[in-house]
Amino acid sequence: MRQAPFIQERRNTPFMKILKPAYHLVGAFLEAMQNLRLTLLVPPATNTTEMIGTIGLIKTVIAEERAEQLIRQSSTAVLFDKPDNCTVDKGTFYDPYSGKVFIDDDDLDIDHRVPLGYASARGGAAWSKELKEQFANDPENLIAVDKYLNRQKGAAGPAEWMPPNHKYRCEYLKSFDGVVQKYGLQYFPAEKRVIDKMLAACS
Repeated sequence: MRQAPFIQERRNTPFMKILKPAYHLVGAFLEAMQNLRLTLLVPPATNTTEMIGTIGLIKTVIAEERAEQLIRQSSTAVLFDKPDNCTVDKGTFYDPYSGKVFIDDDDLDIDHRVPLGYASARGGAAWSKELKEQFANDPENLIAVDKYLNRQKGAAGPAEWMPPNHKYRCEYLKSFDGVVQKYGLQYFPAEKRVIDKMLAACS
């Protein structure tokens, strides 16, 4: 028999070990909140193909939007590796997830702050084809980040995964929640309690 969702507490957190500077306090609290729901049982996220819908639609960010996001995020003029200027090769890309700067676009993925599968399981599966495409390519939901961190994150929400860069955690959380509210997605009750506490710690 499948058990109801629950939060399993992990007692050993770094919360009390980090006192200052101030952003470490908030970062530690967010990490502690994550640890409280070490095992958060929620319905499995719908995969990307189901989120996007019918055959022929994009499964990830379209090439043009990837290039535009890299251009937006580079602090210097980007270099292209194709004459059509649709494929970015080099730039100066700050990744707030890791706090690192990257030069080669091959080191980066375009992350959906609110993952496609995460959104699908929380109301997105019922969207029209047009709204699904809008969500998949909405610049407010896109960010170029370390490809390994993006793949580590997968389809997880803030109750399950947060960027390792503590300085960015509150901004990430607020951006994530902003997209959720913009598209009218619904958190699962257990994760909503955790996310609400995280947001309160960041206010």
